[in-house]
Amino acid sequence: MSGASVNADGVPSALLAPVRRSGVALGLSGGQLAITATAVTVALVANVTGGWSTVARVWWVWLPLLALGVGSWRGRSFLERIAVEALFGARAGLSKTAAAVDVAAHRTESRVEIPGAIGHRMHLLELVGTSFPGACMVWDAALGTATAVLRMPTTAWHLTSPAEQATRCASLGRACRSLSTATGVIRVVTYARTIPRTLDHLRPEQDRSLSDFATAEYEQLLDGAALGAAPYRDILVAITLDKAAVAAGVKRAGGGRAGVSKVLADRVKDFAADLPGCGVDLSGSAWMSGGAIRAACRLAFDPVAASWLDPREGISADYLVVTSPVEHRDHLQVDSALARTWWVERWPSEPVRGGFLARLIATGGFWHTVTQVWEPADVRASQKRLDNDQSAMDTMERVNRALKRDASAAQVAEQRALETRRSDLVEGYGDVRYSVYVTGIAGDADGLEAIGRWLRQAAPDTGMNPLPAQQWAAFAQAALPLGIPTRGSRQGLRR
Repeated sequence: MSGASVNADGVPSALLAPVRRSGVALGLSGGQLAITATAVTVALVANVTGGWSTVARVWWVWLPLLALGVGSWRGRSFLERIAVEALFGARAGLSKTAAAVDVAAHRTESRVEIPGAIGHRMHLLELVGTSFPGACMVWDAALGTATAVLRMPTTAWHLTSPAEQATRCASLGRACRSLSTATGVIRVVTYARTIPRTLDHLRPEQDRSLSDFATAEYEQLLDGAALGAAPYRDILVAITLDKAAVAAGVKRAGGGRAGVSKVLADRVKDFAADLPGCGVDLSGSAWMSGGAIRAACRLAFDPVAASWLDPREGISADYLVVTSPVEHRDHLQVDSALARTWWVERWPSEPVRGGFLARLIATGGFWHTVTQVWEPADVRASQKRLDNDQSAMDTMERVNRALKRDASAAQVAEQRALETRRSDLVEGYGDVRYSVYVTGIAGDADGLEAIGRWLRQAAPDTGMNPLPAQQWAAFAQAALPLGIPTRGSRQGLRR
């Protein structure tokens, strides 16, 4: 955010900076720079050997390369788009966009098997016990990370007073600053789930002590829209710790996974201390068990399971988490429905009031999850990123001056954001990168299109990118409460 101000009722509003895709230099990635350098080299060699006429004759070599290196469409480079589409096309051509789980294989309570990038080997996540009775951490041996998953009840934003809303905004700012200085915490992800449920589990068995009238009235109440269509909503929070970053603390805590779990528990306590001001009721919060995590994944893959599985309960290893997901270019076919994940790639260009995403999170009676990812960076990495972004902004300003045009509203917002980040770095706080995803689940393609229309109405000033050719990676990161990273790994999502 940048340009923050306070309304008459005390609730802050701010202008959101656009998502920046800066690269190694001049806003270009390493691959773009290599291709651009190749194009320039070809043109220079042609000029040296035969002059400008030779350069003109070999335009079909250097010009396409130059366009590929520096060109973009709707804020995304041609190179990135081609790489994503080509990878998906190759996997589809090799029949690597589907996975099938062996239902007869032996399973244990201490492991959850999630298909990796579909067609690759299974991604094994171990559910390791902690010092808290019944709680577990998700241990990813491949990445060396441990994740705690918590269920946290909150008070609805629209049901609070302006003073409470202002307090929440201030508390969130403090929580982000604390997060940026928490050693070892590399990611915090919140999953706001909306789960439509039938209420058959509330229907009483035949009871002779009840009158026929009372039984009929109760059945009618359960069948009515007022109660029968009420969805279940909750928020899960995944806190991920990098073992390598806290190796000394792990050693002092006894080493091994037990030491990791103790350090993770300390980070959870530190993070939770900032949450009451954000509207979280810690007395009703719970560190989830392995069975509860398995159940959350089962509900994501199999929405029909909501008819018998309470979202607050867990399941044993006897119940499969997933059986046969199939990835398509624009959606994912899960066990009993279709799913599509959107990424919020464009923020409102006008100042927005705190809580402007509340409608997205707390309304809609269909199955969807709103995922917010917070990724802190240390001061050194933040300074390097800030310098890179400032360099790209300076280049854009020189272009504006050369073309004698004013800076756009997006560029103004970004410059303000850079100034805010610089002042935070002076105070010793690194960046906290923020991104939002929405996963919708429906019974058919028409249902997914209806969800897309609802998203455009619920968040009209945001740009929703359906992430073509990346739906499995998007679903794994945005719908499964496992703290899977958004980039930099085998399952990383390229945006």
